[in-house]
Amino acid sequence: MLVNLTVVNTSASGFLTAYKPGGAVPAASTINWFTTGEIVANTTLVACDEAIISCYVPPGSSTDVLVDVVGYLR
Repeated sequence: MLVNLTVVNTSASGFLTAYKPGGAVPAASTINWFTTGEIVANTTLVACDEAIISCYVPPGSSTDVLVDVVGYLR
């Protein structure tokens, strides 16, 4: 699934990893931020089942995330 991810209301620094539900959390980040209150966007391709993705943010970091689906083929 092709998505635009936008993080808002970020904590001091952190990252978010988007991945296929039920799979292991990948060792690579999908989007990173470096300061409190940053707004950052990134377009990425994420494997999925039924247009559902999982997102991981490590302990000690926090953010709100907006997911805009650009393309999904079933």
